[in-house]
Amino acid sequence: MKLDNNDPFSYKETPFLKLTHNNYVVAVKDEDFPERNILPLFYYDNGIIRSIDEWDMGKIVVIPHKTIQDKSLSRFNLQQIIKISYGTISGNTRYYEGGTLPKCSTIDSYIYPIEANQIIEFFEGVINVEESLFTPQMEFFQLIKEFYVETENCFFIIFEEKLLGPFKAVKVNDNSFKIAKSRFKKFGEYEFNDNSYLELEANDLIRKVYIEVNDLSLIFKEEYDFKSDDELLTEFQTELINYPDYFNENNLENVLLILRKTTQVEKIESKIRDNFRLKKILEKGGKVLDSDIDLLKNIPEIKEIKENKQKLEEEFFVLKQDIEKIETQRNKLANEINELEQTKNEELEKRKAELDSDIIKLEARKENLEKEVEEGKLKLEESNQEIRLENDKLRIIQDDLKAGVQKLKSEFTSEQKNSQEKLAELVKGKTHFDFISGRDLSEQENEIFVAQDFKIIDQFEKHQYRDFRNEVVNILKQNNRNFDNHFVDNLLISIFQNTLTVFAGVPGTGKTTLARILANILTPKEKIREVSVNRGWTSQKDFIGFVNPLTKKFHSSSTDIYSLTRQMNEEAKDETIYLKTPMSFIILDEANLSPLEHYWSSFYNLTDSSGMLEVKLGHNEAIKFPNNLRFIGTINYDHTTEELSPRVLDRINIIQLNKAEDISFNNISNAKIKNIQLSFQRCIEFFELTDSIEFKIEGKIEKGYKDIKNEFKNLKIYISPRVEIAIRRYISLASQHMSDVNKPLDYCVAQKLLPLINLQGSENKLKLESLKDQLKNNKCDISTRILEDIINIGSEKGIYEENYNYFLTLSNV
Repeated sequence: MKLDNNDPFSYKETPFLKLTHNNYVVAVKDEDFPERNILPLFYYDNGIIRSIDEWDMGKIVVIPHKTIQDKSLSRFNLQQIIKISYGTISGNTRYYEGGTLPKCSTIDSYIYPIEANQIIEFFEGVINVEESLFTPQMEFFQLIKEFYVETENCFFIIFEEKLLGPFKAVKVNDNSFKIAKSRFKKFGEYEFNDNSYLELEANDLIRKVYIEVNDLSLIFKEEYDFKSDDELLTEFQTELINYPDYFNENNLENVLLILRKTTQVEKIESKIRDNFRLKKILEKGGKVLDSDIDLLKNIPEIKEIKENKQKLEEEFFVLKQDIEKIETQRNKLANEINELEQTKNEELEKRKAELDSDIIKLEARKENLEKEVEEGKLKLEESNQEIRLENDKLRIIQDDLKAGVQKLKSEFTSEQKNSQEKLAELVKGKTHFDFISGRDLSEQENEIFVAQDFKIIDQFEKHQYRDFRNEVVNILKQNNRNFDNHFVDNLLISIFQNTLTVFAGVPGTGKTTLARILANILTPKEKIREVSVNRGWTSQKDFIGFVNPLTKKFHSSSTDIYSLTRQMNEEAKDETIYLKTPMSFIILDEANLSPLEHYWSSFYNLTDSSGMLEVKLGHNEAIKFPNNLRFIGTINYDHTTEELSPRVLDRINIIQLNKAEDISFNNISNAKIKNIQLSFQRCIEFFELTDSIEFKIEGKIEKGYKDIKNEFKNLKIYISPRVEIAIRRYISLASQHMSDVNKPLDYCVAQKLLPLINLQGSENKLKLESLKDQLKNNKCDISTRILEDIINIGSEKGIYEENYNYFLTLSNV
């Protein structure tokens, strides 16, 4: 059905109307101005729906709330159905005749997503029962992919003029979806007519939806047989298990013998056709026999039929008399109704006169109230003027206080600096004195280290990875990072399966803040170190520290990494402790300001190791820890940074971040970030951090990967066994969790293979174009975009002409 426009809803209808979960405005984002406007679809009021007044409320401008940072419209998908179910809708003070701004407005914190299955959509398309696939009309593909995959939202399918469902989308498969039955309602075929759905139109898209209101009904008709080939085989297997006597070896051998004989029939179509004709002849004979039997049965009943006819005629005579009595009573009731209507009209006239009198009194009261309001406004304005004068005086006093505090701070800083310099001189003098006097500095007591207890109880069970991932997605959204589920899957799998994961991108893409947020989500802040890499670091001593040859003591560097490694060393002494303890994270900000293979060499050599790891610090000083330390680095690419060597690229994962215009990458306070209780044991189970796992890749992905590897071989780019193992390990796990079947291979190519591209010469352009075609064939959208940037930069006239280098895509030059 379509909405009735005879009684449209407008925000002017009831001034200051408070919207709630019982009465709300349903809307979608405006395709022309998605970050500013929304398009109202209808108004829901306690089971009744009304159309929207197009003149007053064709569009609604959304005003950001000053105190709330995470309520922008970017948290919603373009075609996602949303609702204004809190607060009010009011006139837009910035509207003027002939302008582009809408007439009415609301606040972004008043807008919420529709609850799961509060509004159910009907999608037209084709169902492949054998493979459990649904191919929708193309205009709805992106909507289903963004809003229905891996959620509790269900939908119905219009297929062959039948309404089937409810279904849920499990995975994306090229241009179709893997679907399964939903338990939201009884599954099967439902009645499909104009009363089954509400037709809406927004952003040039016509949608059919169902919502529980008085005018719509969703009535179950009959069961629908929806079983894939896999389900049929599973049922057959169950039958074999449950009835071993029936499906014994002899019976199975007979079935196989029949199947073998059917393969020997040369003209199988002819045999099936002859059997069908024979079946029809037998059916006709059966119908003739049935007809003859019915005729013989009816002969004794003819007499009985005549007797029944006479009885019916007598009953009809009695009924005729009853009808005449009812007609007399009906006429009597009609006269009584006329008398009641006359009395009712007289009472209504009397009530109308009383209401007119009340209206006159209320109008007089209204005029008096308006006078009182005007007088109150004048008094309030006078009071505001006095308050403004008082505020000006307080502001002057505040400025004077600020200047005084700043002066005191400056004096305190100067005094503190002088004290530190004097203390340093005293320490230096004492050291020289001890050395000259012959005192053995090595005998001085080492600092006693006391390890903290970080053991936790896991928040999620080992089979609840998706619940864990969804929690990470929600926390990122709370911190203004709106990422797709598959991108967060990629972040987590990359970080945990690689010792070092690098975030790359031009300045301003939020690399460092994203690293901080992720680290604070995954572990307590005491197990995090953030290191700002300095230019000129040449060895481990700059990164961790060094052993003083005179004192034989280890001196930690300013990075404070040494204290973290000592904590890990203490935990490693007891397996029951480190398995129940969260992992440790080190953030390397501007990681390539110095060569990674120099200052990071102690950990660089451990990337292929497993079991208990060891870092030697010098003079018999060593740190031992299990494989529970991860590095997250950020890199830029310009004349101040170092190139990443092929040996480093072999061992790391590079995730390229793009700048999003609708995200503000301000510093995030660590105190605001929710921490997830996740032990090292749970990380091992979630991310398969063992060497005994067999890495399986499906046939389609395996073929695509081989084709892409051949293109790299043509480019003379060598893919090492280390990279090969890392890719297979990643795809094997990511294929279990990512809803889009093409994404695991796409991310591997983008993050492990494309960074290897560093070619010169025009002859390589055609080979790169061939690689790009292969990536498109395998629906590797992320990799295709990065490779296009590599080709475009290398094709431009200038200093980079005919230089095809992955890292040039990270430069602002």
